[in-house]
Order: sequence, then C-alpha cells, then structure tokens
Amino acid sequence: MQSFPRKRKNPALLAATLSGSRASGSEEVLPRPRFQLDLWLGFILHSWILDVGRPFVTVSGLLTQCPFPV
Repeated sequence: MQSFPRKRKNPALLAATLSGSRASGSEEVLPRPRFQLDLWLGFILHSWILDVGRPFVTVSGLLTQCPFPV
C-alpha cells in the first residue's frame, strides 16, 4: 500500500480566508425559499380532478362503446 505525504497548509492563507469571511462580524443569513402556495394548490386540484373524475369517464366510455338496450 502506497502512502502519500500530506501537504502542509499555509497558515497565513488559512488566517486570511478565515478573517475575510467573518470580517463584518455578523453571519450572512440566506433568505428562506418561498413556498409557492398557488402552484401547490394547482397540483392538488389537478390530482383531485383526475382521481375523482376517472371513474366517471370510465363508465361513460363503457356506455358509449357498449350501450345496453333499454
């Protein structure tokens, strides 16, 4: 098994990156992603229409294909 030597990290470079990221003294807060309520409600409505309407379409399709004598 071959062993690779570790690279030494430059302490000056490490200190510069750490001090530069926290130079302002306050942490940067990322904005929270917005919940798209209208899109979510549209998908729910679409799902309900398909789930509830499927039996009616199936029955009406069968009645037009094979009408029963009345």
